[in-house]
Amino acid sequence: MGEGSLDLSDRETYSSDSYPYTIEYPSNWQVDETDPTEVSFTAANMPSSLTVFLREGAPSSVTLDQATEQFLSGYQQSAGENEMTNETLDRREVTLPNDSRATFLDLRLSSAEASMNIRQNAVLTLVGDTLYTAASTIPEMVYSSEVGQQVEDMLLSLTISGGSESTVTV
Repeated sequence: MGEGSLDLSDRETYSSDSYPYTIEYPSNWQVDETDPTEVSFTAANMPSSLTVFLREGAPSSVTLDQATEQFLSGYQQSAGENEMTNETLDRREVTLPNDSRATFLDLRLSSAEASMNIRQNAVLTLVGDTLYTAASTIPEMVYSSEVGQQVEDMLLSLTISGGSESTVTV
């Protein structure tokens, strides 16, 4: 592939030693599992990353939709603090392996001053009292439809085992 492009097709599966999940990530990315509640995978040659965040202790009354709204609210606040605009390009319900209900998000961060656009994709799922969020950050200049599909495939590979999914009636 040419310079300024990104190929995420060669992947490995990461298995957490501390929590019951696995996720695919690009095989040539570095893994940082210093904090088991925030495992990061980063590219060596460009500012791209995949991070899995865990937040334990969610009240049983919290729904996936409420957790997603809280995530988006924090995202918007962070963008504003960094003088960036944000846009939700896609939000949809998906099913992860092991039948975990999840929300998929496609987001864009833009900065007029730095003429920088970033695409962030995220998958959020609530299993038991733990919110799992897998999020990728890719510069928009290398974010093609092929890269977008590869990112989505990685995020949707998030597999949580051993827990019971929170049941939500809609």
